[in-house]
Amino acid sequence: IMIMKKNFLLEKQRILSFYNGQTPIEFYEEVKSTNDLAKQLQEKENGNKVYCAKRQTNGKGRFDRVFSSENGGIYLSYLFKKVPKEKVRFITPYCAVACAKALEKVVKDEIKIKWVNDLYSLDKKICGILCESKLIGNLADYVICGIGINVNTQTFSKELQDKASSLFLNYSKYFDASEICAEVIKNLDEFNYNFNKQKLLNEYRLRSYLDDKKVLYEGKEYNVKKIDDDFSLIIYNDFEEIKLSAGEVSLQVLK
Repeated sequence: IMIMKKNFLLEKQRILSFYNGQTPIEFYEEVKSTNDLAKQLQEKENGNKVYCAKRQTNGKGRFDRVFSSENGGIYLSYLFKKVPKEKVRFITPYCAVACAKALEKVVKDEIKIKWVNDLYSLDKKICGILCESKLIGNLADYVICGIGINVNTQTFSKELQDKASSLFLNYSKYFDASEICAEVIKNLDEFNYNFNKQKLLNEYRLRSYLDDKKVLYEGKEYNVKKIDDDFSLIIYNDFEEIKLSAGEVSLQVLK
């Protein structure tokens, strides 16, 4: 195994050397979960904030699945404060595109988005996104987007080996986690002042991993038709066409 140079790891000063935006960044060596931390601390924040860690001991994905948080990854939660209700549903796809663009810039290869919130590189998952929000009337008091990216991760548990990978394992070289982290934050910063639904939809569709694939949904096989204008997924078989909304839907991709 190649020795990883220190400057490939996530370091606060190094992130700041690539980032000149306004959003404050809180950096930790290790936390249980950046999303849980952001939830605890968000009340005293008036604006957006980033919570970032080198390691998580209790990371979670959708359906409370354990999210593997090994050394060499990026674990961050981006706190959006006071988001208009009509924009909240676009935050997950926005995060997916923001992360994909950041990775493409550094990796110089295409990154795909598996609806709704996973990023794939060379047919394996390298990033998971989990957004949580608290709605009060017409405003989300907060939306917290947890992002885990396998950058220089070298090993995965037996259960994950076939499904998950890292940039290091895919390309046999190390990538600068701090640079990727800074690019992700820059892209997320734009949500507040540069959001365009049609542009987002185009960029999301452009990278859609499920296009023309077969999927298993509730025990039945379907073909993927398209990502609809509201970011739902349309699937069909000989008997029916179904529109799936992003919430709690689990799809298995068939080879």
